[in-house]
Amino acid sequence: MEDELILRQQAVELFLKGDPVNSIVHKLGRSRQWVHKWITRYRTEGGDDWYLSRPTSPKQARNRTPPKEEEVVINVRKALAGLRYSQTGALSIMYEIERMGLKPPSIPTINRILKRNNLITPSNVKQRKGIEYPNYFTLVQQMDLEEKTSVFSDFHNQNHRYSTQGGKTPNQIKSISQKHKLGLINLEDPIPLADGSVIFIRFIRSDRSLTILRNRFTVKKELIYTYVVAEIVVDQHVLLVKQDGIIHHVFPFAMPVD
Repeated sequence: MEDELILRQQAVELFLKGDPVNSIVHKLGRSRQWVHKWITRYRTEGGDDWYLSRPTSPKQARNRTPPKEEEVVINVRKALAGLRYSQTGALSIMYEIERMGLKPPSIPTINRILKRNNLITPSNVKQRKGIEYPNYFTLVQQMDLEEKTSVFSDFHNQNHRYSTQGGKTPNQIKSISQKHKLGLINLEDPIPLADGSVIFIRFIRSDRSLTILRNRFTVKKELIYTYVVAEIVVDQHVLLVKQDGIIHHVFPFAMPVD
């Protein structure tokens, strides 16, 4: 290393004497890039230690999350893990911290904290090739939930969040108030409407299937794993498939009326 430091100083001394770079390269047996590097270092930094190597790693971690903020993330993660049926991912942690009245870190930051503290649990469920999400969710039906369906459904609709829905829970994405609903009806019977609209909320799964009053439709791939609004416009005899106010499909639909 001592020889390297001497060569750096010699390169600059030769340059200051007027030697061209090609000559310095030949005399010292170094590359043009190497010679230019140390001439530039001398010009820009100067001083008595310009030829010394600089540490390549930062003296301290940049943008490191404050310890108190990291502690909040860890505690919330552990608290959610103690709740049955609860999600424990970064999205759920972020909204739980927000619910506590605190400003949450970003999702990437939360994920880094979880990884740093070994709080990301790998799934033990092996996904077979060719089987699309949510295959794992079907395994829930095999659990001891037959007597707890109502509890699970209520907890899911109130607490589970989906990034495809802007981090909202199923309860939060209900867009139709109670006063606009038809109330309890038997969908096996004809609906006595000659005009107006009948609106359904449906979740689209991997088969892209949308079933309305025993009529099955296939929707575009972009709607997979999202909720859509299916609106029957009675007097127009059409079914509109909408999301966020955008009409994605217009299907012919004959309304079964009296």
